[in-house]
Amino acid sequence: LDEITIRRGDSLLLSAFLPIGETATVSVTVGNTTVSLAPGQRMPRLFDVAGEYAVTATWTGGDGLTRTNEGTVFVKTAAFNGNPTCCAGHERTWVIPGIGADIWLEADRPPRIADLGMGYGGRKLTIYGSSSASGRVTARLEENGPVLDTAEVRVTEATTHVNDGYHRILAEYNDGTVLYDGYVTLGLVPPGVTVRVNLWGGNSVFEDGTRTRTFGEEDFDASGELHFSILGGRSFTTCMSIYLYQDGELIWQLQ
Repeated sequence: LDEITIRRGDSLLLSAFLPIGETATVSVTVGNTTVSLAPGQRMPRLFDVAGEYAVTATWTGGDGLTRTNEGTVFVKTAAFNGNPTCCAGHERTWVIPGIGADIWLEADRPPRIADLGMGYGGRKLTIYGSSSASGRVTARLEENGPVLDTAEVRVTEATTHVNDGYHRILAEYNDGTVLYDGYVTLGLVPPGVTVRVNLWGGNSVFEDGTRTRTFGEEDFDASGELHFSILGGRSFTTCMSIYLYQDGELIWQLQ
């Protein structure tokens, strides 16, 4: 054994083979653990912690001389931090703390994924797509090598009632106020999505009297639509800001 690279959680069969005529017991040391093996005996060794392990085999021949062979086991791990989504037409940066510079990454197209190497906080990628799409990113020990982890990457198309240029009136009241419909439509509703809506136009509030509300994944219907009602007083304006987040990270400001 010179050196070998494996995944965390993999096992190796440790074995010792001696020259013909030799029958000594071999001491095999891996890290801080030493075992004794008869010639040809095999013993599995689990590597469940990433790191670098020195492997040393020592035996004493019939001539009384002690001989030593050495090698190294490199144990690697990689983990994606979720399944990110970006908005169609807008590039998103994805920083992955659990992916090192020595990990091979490959990705489906679409979406378009660019590897920018190591940056502050971890491996840095960018995600972009021009329309709704879904693909996978795979982390491997090496090109075409064993898989360490995978993640799904999505592109969603997002529109709002502001994009569409109209506001549907749900109800009109005798005092001149109206109840109108606001909405956000996503082509793909990503897990962990939240939408924050800030009203800053004149004489407009949500039905509960607030001017800021946050909606979650559960507020979208099966068609990927989120609807919310707004009260508009006399001479109201419909100006608002709409922010799309995933797991607390801003994906894009829709309005």
